[in-house]
Amino acid sequence: MMLNYKKMRFYIAYFDNKDNKWVTNFNSFITNSPDNDSSKIVGQFLTSIWFSKFLDQDTSTHLFIYGMNSLEELNIFENEINKLNKNIHQPMYTPIWEIMDNRNFWYFNMTTGFKTFVKKTIVSRINNNGESYIGKYKIPYFLNKDEQRGDLQLYFKFLLMNKKDNTEYSNVNMSEQELNDNYRLYITLPEIRVDLNLTLK
Repeated sequence: MMLNYKKMRFYIAYFDNKDNKWVTNFNSFITNSPDNDSSKIVGQFLTSIWFSKFLDQDTSTHLFIYGMNSLEELNIFENEINKLNKNIHQPMYTPIWEIMDNRNFWYFNMTTGFKTFVKKTIVSRINNNGESYIGKYKIPYFLNKDEQRGDLQLYFKFLLMNKKDNTEYSNVNMSEQELNDNYRLYITLPEIRVDLNLTLK
């Protein structure tokens, strides 16, 4: 049976490789049903202040979206995440699966290969077309075990930012090595799109 998402609040979390812990976000997505279609849900963050993050090019970035039906349920979940973060000797994957089994989770992974693809695409479009806004990229699934979950897709706006002064990449003639040394990916304004007519296979 398909889960009911009508009154659910959706949140985002990511794994911080530097501090070896999961980081949650207290802001939930602002959701609506486009064109009054109750089988579809779109959720957005209205400002970059709610979520922005620089990406490490050399490691994968793991994220998940989780849906909560009440503040009490959210508080219980946050406490469990805090407990996991205290067990830094444990691998990041195993304990999070134990929590995911009984809740509404969608797990995503930005691999180093995916980041390289996005980075090269941004550079190519700016250099060839002079585009300043690249748009949003869909993040690949990592693993979602419950086939009865609605199909949830996660998107981010990606920017290429200078490491020293945080200015956006412009049409600069430099080698790939210079590009990697001087610029890094930056994600903001996450967006989710849920289709209740589809399930994860």
